[in-house]
Amino acid sequence: MKVHEYQGKELFRKYQIPTPNGVPVFSVEEALKAYDELATDTVVVKAQIHAGGRGKGGGVKLAHSKEEVESLSKDTTLPNSVNLLANKPYQPAATRNLGCSKA
Repeated sequence: MKVHEYQGKELFRKYQIPTPNGVPVFSVEEALKAYDELATDTVVVKAQIHAGGRGKGGGVKLAHSKEEVESLSKDTTLPNSVNLLANKPYQPAATRNLGCSKA
């Protein structure tokens, strides 16, 4: 079964398993709205793909401002990193997950 991170978090929350705050977003506008809703200075913008090694492949980025969230949400290279575990190109990401980060 292939489950994106945000889908797994939804399942965990359903069964009261503590998870970090996060919001799946499908557009730049949704990312900016999520940043405001999370009410924190630092967030993580993550490409939602079915592959390992997202962080090492550039699919996980810290944003310290609304402007950085906007820039990263527009970044078309974020989901096109190399899958470091399988050495294959990632499939294009349908979503980005904007989540809280404790910096």
